[in-house]
Amino acid sequence: MASSPPPSPVAGPSRQSLDAASASAKKPGRRKLPEEAAEVLSNFFENVSTTPSPGQRKELLAQVTRIPGAEWYSFKNISKWFTSHKKRRSDDDASEAEELGGGTDRICMLDLTAERLSVVCAVVADFLCLLAIVNSVAFSRYQ
Repeated sequence: MASSPPPSPVAGPSRQSLDAASASAKKPGRRKLPEEAAEVLSNFFENVSTTPSPGQRKELLAQVTRIPGAEWYSFKNISKWFTSHKKRRSDDDASEAEELGGGTDRICMLDLTAERLSVVCAVVADFLCLLAIVNSVAFSRYQ
């Protein structure tokens, strides 16, 4: 039996043509929010609320999309901006705490769950009652 010659390599698309095709098929790159639009959101975050209501987000969207270069911004982008800004702020606060002397374990941070808060309130209420009793006893002695 005669052996057949090995199959010749099939000429495929060149690397350059693949790169060009994939570049045209990709979504456009990540767009950056113009500085003026970011200031609108940042001012709201600092001065009004860190968690805007849906109505406030709608108004913010209207303000932002009026700024040239931010017409593409969406309602969902507004929500994501506030979520990531809160996270960045929290990360920045932790970094600052670490720089000031040893991390968050040295900073008084209140992590009050509803259960802990009710215990604190009960202790404070008991203390105030005790204080009132002591006060009334002391007052009655001088009458």
